[in-house]
Amino acid sequence: MKHLLALPLVLVICALPFLVACPSLGPKVDDLALFEPAQVTWSAVENDLLRGIEDGVSEGDLMPAAADNLRASADGMELALREKDRDALRLSPWSELEPWADRGIDDKLADGEIGPGVASSLREQLANFTNIVNKLRGL
Repeated sequence: MKHLLALPLVLVICALPFLVACPSLGPKVDDLALFEPAQVTWSAVENDLLRGIEDGVSEGDLMPAAADNLRASADGMELALREKDRDALRLSPWSELEPWADRGIDDKLADGEIGPGVASSLREQLANFTNIVNKLRGL
C-alpha cells in the first residue's frame, strides 16, 4: 500500500524533465506548424510572383537587373522555407516581393487565363501566405 502512495511522487519526478523541456519547445513547435502551410503554398505564390516579375519587365516597369534581384530574393525565400530557417526568412524582403505576386494574379486575370473568382481565391491565398510569413518573421 505504501508503494501506491509513493507512485504519484515517482511519476512527478520522472515527468519533471519533460515538463521543464516542453515550454522551451513551444516556439519551435509553433514554427514547424507555421512552416508547413507556407511550404505547401509557396509554389503557387512563387508562380504568381514570377509571372508578375515577367509582366513588369515586359511592360517596362521593371529593369531586367532588378528582376534578377527579385528572383534571387525569391530563391532565398524558397530556401528559407525549405530549410525551415526563421532567421533567413526574416532577412527576405517579402514586402518587396508581395506586390509582384499580386501583379502576377492581375496579369493572369487580364489575359483571360483565370476568372474573377479564381483571382479572388489566389489573392486570399497570397494574403494568408503573407500573414504566415509575417508571423514567422516575428512581425
